[in-house]
Amino acid sequence: MRITKRAKWTGSLAILTFLTGQALGGLQTASAAAEKFPTYVQQATVPSLTTGTADIAGSAFVDKEGEFHWMYSVANYEQADNGGSWIKFNINKDLGTLNTNWGAATVYNSYWNRPGTFNYKLDQTYGIPTPYQDDHNDGIGVWIDPDTGYWYALTNDEYQFSPFATNNPTTNERIATGVHNNRVLATYSTDKGATWQLIGQVATSPWNDSNEAATNTNFPGTTWSYGVAGTRLFVDNANGYFYALYNNHINWKPGYSNILTYFSLARSPISAKMAEGSWDVWYNGTWSRSALKGNAGWIGSPMGAGSDHNLSVNYTPVTDSLTLTGTGMDGSSLNIGYTKVPSSGDFIFKDPAGSTYTANTVSGTLKNASGTSIPSVSYSDPALDATITVYIQNSQIWISQENNATGYLTSVKQGGSTPVFKNTATQRLFLPVNTQYENAFSYNAYSGKYRSVGYDGYIYETDDLGAPDTFKVVGKLPATVGSYLSQIDTGSLTNQQVSGYSFRTISDLSGSQKNYSTAAPGAGQTYYSAYNPPKDQNGTAISPSAAYTISIGGNSLQDGAANQWQFVPVPDEFDGSQNSGFYRLQNTSTGKYLKVAGSTAAATRAMGATVISGAADANANPSGNGGNGTASGSDQWYLLPVGNATPAYLTPSSSASAIAAATNTSLSGVTAYRLVNRASALAVEFTSGQAAIRGMKFGAGAGNPQVMTITPAAANPNLPSVPTGLTATAVNVSQINVSWNASTGAAGYDLLIDGVMATNVSSPYSHTGLTAGSTHTYGVRARNSSGSSIWSSLVSATTPTGIVSQGKTATASSVQTGNDVSNANDGNTSSTRWAAVTNTYPQWWKVDLGSSMAISKLESYWYNSTTYPRSYQYKIEGSNDDVTYTTILDRTSNTTQGLTTDAFSAACRYVRITVTGSSYSGGSASAYEFKVYN
Repeated sequence: MRITKRAKWTGSLAILTFLTGQALGGLQTASAAAEKFPTYVQQATVPSLTTGTADIAGSAFVDKEGEFHWMYSVANYEQADNGGSWIKFNINKDLGTLNTNWGAATVYNSYWNRPGTFNYKLDQTYGIPTPYQDDHNDGIGVWIDPDTGYWYALTNDEYQFSPFATNNPTTNERIATGVHNNRVLATYSTDKGATWQLIGQVATSPWNDSNEAATNTNFPGTTWSYGVAGTRLFVDNANGYFYALYNNHINWKPGYSNILTYFSLARSPISAKMAEGSWDVWYNGTWSRSALKGNAGWIGSPMGAGSDHNLSVNYTPVTDSLTLTGTGMDGSSLNIGYTKVPSSGDFIFKDPAGSTYTANTVSGTLKNASGTSIPSVSYSDPALDATITVYIQNSQIWISQENNATGYLTSVKQGGSTPVFKNTATQRLFLPVNTQYENAFSYNAYSGKYRSVGYDGYIYETDDLGAPDTFKVVGKLPATVGSYLSQIDTGSLTNQQVSGYSFRTISDLSGSQKNYSTAAPGAGQTYYSAYNPPKDQNGTAISPSAAYTISIGGNSLQDGAANQWQFVPVPDEFDGSQNSGFYRLQNTSTGKYLKVAGSTAAATRAMGATVISGAADANANPSGNGGNGTASGSDQWYLLPVGNATPAYLTPSSSASAIAAATNTSLSGVTAYRLVNRASALAVEFTSGQAAIRGMKFGAGAGNPQVMTITPAAANPNLPSVPTGLTATAVNVSQINVSWNASTGAAGYDLLIDGVMATNVSSPYSHTGLTAGSTHTYGVRARNSSGSSIWSSLVSATTPTGIVSQGKTATASSVQTGNDVSNANDGNTSSTRWAAVTNTYPQWWKVDLGSSMAISKLESYWYNSTTYPRSYQYKIEGSNDDVTYTTILDRTSNTTQGLTTDAFSAACRYVRITVTGSSYSGGSASAYEFKVYN
């Protein structure tokens, strides 16, 4: 469902009514308890997408050749083929660079009545029922087939517009209403999105007729289900399943005014390549129902974010009967029904003691059984293990439901078409909680669990995506990004399947982007995300201070003949004290790092690219690229569990052994891993003795060529200890001094300098001959006659530029409007400048360096014009008290235009450039930049 036109707003706003309180956290309730989970940290502002926005969740992916793509879609309700319905793909290095240069998009015209598209006459071309042949489709998520390179994607199919219309309107008249049926389809492209072919249906409404239609025959009452929508695709590379998350809506006829929204999860073996009929849906704790015309199960516990109790949805359109049944937290039977609030606004409910209350949504009043007005009523419901509060806010009736175990809060404003849900036996209130509202899933390398984040602003985790009722809340966001949500790894800016300690969310509707980091729990907060390091073959957590031998598919991972490696944690992009969940693999002998060969970022992400060793690449810099983020290189990896499942499509007649094998999807206790590249999401595999990155192979058995074995290297007590206290300090523009503490048993040291080993060095070590403003990285190890220690952690230092004037306080004799004095030391040498207010001379500009210091050079980037070229005459003066100035250099005979460079030796706090004249009499004194160097 989308909201690009007015007709779409009505439906979407009704659907989002239930989210209001969840998105606002605890703002709506009068007495919120302490939350048992932390609030995540929102990082510095990220620029919004400059383009690439649409009205369904955007998708990031890397193709077989390693090119990064961003997919976004619009299916407009236009009456003619005017180019308003499309699926677009833009390419660049990663999402950060893409947002600075979108280039040209590949566009697939998806207009409903355009011959040659998969939208056109689905029934005739593909044999899929479509009552009016009016299908509008949006692409959702992309998986790349490692065998063919073909793109596979789900699509949100809007069809059968205005299903309950009378007077036989035309198709365009139906489409103009914006009201439609909905289903999920699967498609593939052999030409990188230029054209698409339909595979078949993935999920459809359980209540449509045999023609996949909503009619007055199958919906004869006042309610209807418009099908399934709001789809998200997640590729579970741990166990080998596609997962499709989608919603079901029960609405008031004939539009989108909502009674109940709930979310279902379908899955299909990746090996089936999205084939029609290969999708099971989660229903009442099983995976044996087809997502085609199947029963739509509810995932994400409606009992609250700390509960794995769920309810079954029982909907009978003929009678408008809708009940939620199941077992309460106290073991009681639940039968929850809905009540449409009458035009008078009154609804009645009871508390556990049996006391009766009447609320009125029209007058905004609340009364007890005696008819006395009260401001609120609150009670703890043992069946829900939640506190229900009914209260008045701004003359409106609100209901909040707060989970007692976690403090998770949902609030709903009652009124209009919003129904009231009550237990039919006790008349106690209930709010239908949706903890997985259009959520984005990822494998979280930090916690070793599946992470889920969505519209409600909460973060969830589970060990087992195949048991989706087990999601538990682990935190909440301080602010949500908006609707049509997707997420991406902040380090690679390419990978949507993984997240670490930090992650980014993106609203494809608004273009808003936000970076968040995991938060440590506070006192009493027992629901949180905890670091869970991968394990070696003995089940022991890998350690950065230990050496390991590694085999992949039975092949030894080596750098030449050297076969021992360290797992070096990659620091989080925003908090360097935290392990991001990703690693570098450093060879203990050569000091080199495991990475992927290639002269471009795309080449290092391409399927089949060779795995090599070399110097470490730079870490990701989220503030780089104008705040869009600069991605890390190819030397970062995560250990993805190799799940124990045997993926299969199940039916009620499947054998117990087949069901057990297919549903063995928990990651708890799994110690088999693949080594997966962070940027490409491809795993290391050996072919003919050469390691390369390739598409995922599934199964934990010995036949999987990607399964790695991590074996601790034998300890040698005679080796020296790892050096500690490694520091690198820039001394000047061309020198960095490196020092470390002495190691016990060391006879000498080797220093790794930008990936190149220097042997027989001592502390302190002077690294000289460097370029100003350059960054250099160091690691050290100790050695003796028995061998070498493992390498220390890396440290980096950057030489200063030598510029001491940039950003310092500046003043001038006069300032022309728009050409401020601070422009001359803001670092910009070509587009911002200082100018004097008139063309009279002398004029001056000066800077306060903050303290007296040695200075050696001035670069002056003078304003010039091709129409009126000019040179400036000037003096460079210095002072320590801003009163008495001494001439440092006299350039009153200068004839050089543009940049002038003056070298000298002086010591002062204030530097003044006095402009005495110009070769162009009509021009004011003006310069883009003055750079003073020490």
